[in-house]
Amino acid sequence: MDRRAVLASISSGIALSLAGCTDTRGGATPGNGGDPGTSPVADLAMTPVSDTEIARRVTYRIDLEHRTSERELATAVISNGSQTVTATNAPAPENRPFIYNGSVYELSYEVLDAESATTFRLTLSTVESASQDEDSIRYRYLPTVDKGVLGRFGWDDGGPFEAQGVETVYTDDEIADSVLVPSPDYEIIEWSSGTTARVAVEESSGTEQRTYEYTAQQVHESAAEFGRSVRADYAFVLTDLSEEQTSVVSTAIEHDHGYQVDEGDPPEAFSQLVDRFARESEATPVYEDDESDSSVSGSYIVRYDGEIYWTELFVSESNG
Repeated sequence: MDRRAVLASISSGIALSLAGCTDTRGGATPGNGGDPGTSPVADLAMTPVSDTEIARRVTYRIDLEHRTSERELATAVISNGSQTVTATNAPAPENRPFIYNGSVYELSYEVLDAESATTFRLTLSTVESASQDEDSIRYRYLPTVDKGVLGRFGWDDGGPFEAQGVETVYTDDEIADSVLVPSPDYEIIEWSSGTTARVAVEESSGTEQRTYEYTAQQVHESAAEFGRSVRADYAFVLTDLSEEQTSVVSTAIEHDHGYQVDEGDPPEAFSQLVDRFARESEATPVYEDDESDSSVSGSYIVRYDGEIYWTELFVSESNG
């Protein structure tokens, strides 16, 4: 695929804000007079990156621990060609490039159906036994829909019930078959394992249960080649620096938190570097920093002294 076409196809993926991304600010830099835990008024951090690492930084991270369900869905879609899932909201974003087995893909989906449903919050609390005035039911006698809900939380054989107020969805037809919602017909559930628990419905709200059909498109066969295409479009050369500017850049590269200015006006050498980022026609941020009121703040790809660096620049407007 043509490099420009690839970048056009992922424009919604890279034109993201830095809000929620890893923050390079907030710690002291040796030699900068910074105080640990303070938020600097300006900083520059430069990390050497490969083309594969560039691809990782501009794509949606399905490899993160909290995105296990999205990773499993992507795996099923790519393996099977498509995958149908039911949920109240799209379980994975569409048109966001991500890396899978060394290639770059995007997911897309179509909503096939939507049913009226209700979201309930269930709490189960372990008790020693049911009292004489409490109605109880053995787990094996629960309707299939209720056993399915409890099984999704690992409660098909009793507790421990570590999560309280867990959210689950019943369609209107499922509510009609349930003995747990909209309000429990039985206060106590008894398992064959000997566990006994009190069930409560804490709250409910109307929603829709949608059926999504996901498909996947490979937008680049190689993540490294994809990263190279991004680098070719965004990298600019930082050269012809003064001795003072070179010192700033060296600190930005060598220290964990980069070069930071914790208070007051940045040194002239730093301000001159900021001007370079602002004036260079090729200095286009891959990401703009929504946490800053400065138009120059953001993430850049910089070629410096023969190396490629992922570069985070932050400067408040009052110091820009």
